[in-house]
Amino acid sequence: MISPINLCKRKLMGCVFIGMTVLLTSCETKPIEPSELLSQKQTFSSLKRTSSPLPSLHVDGNQIKDAFGNPVTLRGFSLLPNESNDECTTCSPRPISEMLALQANAAQGWFSRVVRIGVHQSYSDPASAFANHIDPFVQQAISLGLYVIVDLHLVANYGDGGTPQSKVIDFWRYVAPHYANNPEVIFEVYNEPISPDNWTTWKNFIQPVVDTIRAVAPNNLILMGNPQWSTRVNQAVSDPFDDPNMAYVYHIYPNQPATTSSLDARFGNAANSIPIVITEFGWNADPNYSDNVTYGTSGGWGKQFRTYMDGHAHIGWLNYIFDNYWKPQIFDWNWNLMSGENQGKFIRDWLFELQNHNQAGGFTPGPQTAFKVHNIPGRMEIEDFDEGGQDISYHETTFDNQGGNVYRNTPVDLGTTNDGGGGYTLGYINTGEWLAYTLSNTVAGTYDINLRVASGDAATGKKITVKLDNVPLGTVDITSTGGWETYQNFTLSDVTVPSGSNKILRLEFEGIGYNVNWVEFLSNP
Repeated sequence: MISPINLCKRKLMGCVFIGMTVLLTSCETKPIEPSELLSQKQTFSSLKRTSSPLPSLHVDGNQIKDAFGNPVTLRGFSLLPNESNDECTTCSPRPISEMLALQANAAQGWFSRVVRIGVHQSYSDPASAFANHIDPFVQQAISLGLYVIVDLHLVANYGDGGTPQSKVIDFWRYVAPHYANNPEVIFEVYNEPISPDNWTTWKNFIQPVVDTIRAVAPNNLILMGNPQWSTRVNQAVSDPFDDPNMAYVYHIYPNQPATTSSLDARFGNAANSIPIVITEFGWNADPNYSDNVTYGTSGGWGKQFRTYMDGHAHIGWLNYIFDNYWKPQIFDWNWNLMSGENQGKFIRDWLFELQNHNQAGGFTPGPQTAFKVHNIPGRMEIEDFDEGGQDISYHETTFDNQGGNVYRNTPVDLGTTNDGGGGYTLGYINTGEWLAYTLSNTVAGTYDINLRVASGDAATGKKITVKLDNVPLGTVDITSTGGWETYQNFTLSDVTVPSGSNKILRLEFEGIGYNVNWVEFLSNP
């Protein structure tokens, strides 16, 4: 989409207390601080990206894989075309280089692995477009350890009465050879062809463009759009292009339902046969930052879409758009990250949670090391989980520490409690989260395992599973204790524990609406 916004400042809803969610009408969003707008040479304080070059990507059946045969799910952002960055006179534009660096900055919670660099108005002068609007950002993206899509961002009819084929060929004839030896660079040949709405006509138009690219860049991954704003991908199932390293594009916004049946019919069934990447999707509930195509809510559209995409991990996606100008943007026009029913925080948390899932190169987490010495028998305070990071010593579904306590510099949601004379507690629990603890020594025996929990509501489905070296010791069901600071013990009785050293205790959480203070192993002779 390329629709400029009607801008205004807006406060958004969504404040939370530990253990439950309370909607308020004026929670401030978080503005980008100057220190967050980093140069391309910025290093990461706690995570290290794999050095370039990243492994080359290739199509294998309906999947994209790296050079080692591992499945790769492309996940990241589109950026505003540099040539349009000065069009908005009221929304404080920032250099595209700063935005590119920010969306790759893990220290600020951004875990993009691929970025889409577009050019549209200036494409008919390929040399100028390349020098001023493409290559500086492609080189920056590569230096940041990202895959980068060069996007010919045309939203136009093609052929007679539309974009001339010769212009598209000229663009790629100039641009493609510059990246023939860069495995990180992907070509999206034509963003959104509109009409004619005919697959054969489209193939006849764009095949000479593909031939032009392949003559000079035979190995780069190509992303192929399709008529009607890239919504006709199903046609490629029965009549694909004769190209061994091509994936197909689909674009979706809330004007298309996010139900399973709708997504299956639009691109999901096709993705069982051909590789598909969603190179545009997004939404906002604030009407100042959306229109009749992009208006939607996180609860009513975004969550359905995410559930579907997480269940179809072979389909890549790039959110639209990491900026404050074109709709549907991540930031409002004063550079506040939009939250509540808007998409900004939702997308950041999604990328954060899946930072290590089907990713080539990227970040090197770990190693897992003990934060404190733990033994069985004994008590593990919930906040003293191991060091190592996401998917190593914990799995967290949101980047922000919603508990607000700085005892640990991690996104795990720790707050304070008065239980037992004070200390820390885990809150804002979501299904799928877990914490791990290294045990220096375990004494063989039979134990009662007490979990110290408070819950202020009667919602069902709240469970904690205790595992030792990935072997389940048992699961407790959590019921209401009558208050968020009313703690009681939930007990697994007569649990047999083997002896050993350097074993890993893991607590796995299901459901929402409870806080956890500690876990304790007591001998039960």
